Formats: sequence, structure tokens, C-alpha cells
Amino acid sequence: MLKKLSLLLCTSLSLMAMHSFELNINQKDLEAALLLDMGQYNQTIDPDTTFIGIDYLAATKEHSSLHKDPSGLVRANFFIQGAVNGFEDLIFALGAKFVYTSLDTSRDKHTFFALPFGLKAKYRLPFHMPVAFFVVGEGYY
Repeated sequence: MLKKLSLLLCTSLSLMAMHSFELNINQKDLEAALLLDMGQYNQTIDPDTTFIGIDYLAATKEHSSLHKDPSGLVRANFFIQGAVNGFEDLIFALGAKFVYTSLDTSRDKHTFFALPFGLKAKYRLPFHMPVAFFVVGEGYY
């Protein structure tokens, strides 16, 4: 299974050239995220400026105070980014996220959703390497 997953990942890297995909699997939870660059699909949008994405986090009951399997946490996001004039290594982004999850108890069902707006800053470190390194900070309210 690991060989098939590695082969699939290597063959699909060219499809993800301007997009990103994250997968975090461990013993207690599963997290998957997909971020699409809309400039690759629409000729009127500059590449590397407008993004949409979706994330999913599934946890086990070890992380639940009710000792029940919690529902997954779903996030959908949208943001626009651009480099600062004169400082091409500094990028700011503005955007919004939609967050949703639910919790079933023995008595009733609770749902949670939020639509926070936020700011993201990304700085490219000045290392001369083939792979770029960034320091990223983001805050949503």
C-alpha cells in the first residue's frame, strides 16, 4: 500500500505544480488539505494571487472529552495575496475561512460554524537553495 501511495504521489506532482496538497496521518487523527491556485484555471486572474481550498480533520475519541467519536472539522477558505512593492520576498494575503463541525451527545446535537476573516504574511528566507523556505504567520478573527 505504501509503495502504491508513493508512486501515486510522485506521478501526480506535476499536476500540483501551482497547487498544494497536504496529508497528515498518525495513530490518533487524519488531516487532508487541498489548495488550488485559481490563476491556473482562469486566464483573467494572475497566477499565484487567488486561492481556494478545503481542509478536513478527523479525530478519534481519545481527543474527545465525551469519549465518543467526534465529527470531522471541515474548513473551506478563500484568499488573495500579493507581494509588497519593493520587497518581493514579503507577501501579504487577505481572506476568509468557513469552519463547520458538529457534536452528537446522548441528549442533543450541537453544530458549530464560523466565518472568520484574516490576514496572512509570508516571508521568503534569503537562502540560495533550489527549494524556497518561507516563514508564515496568519491570524483570523
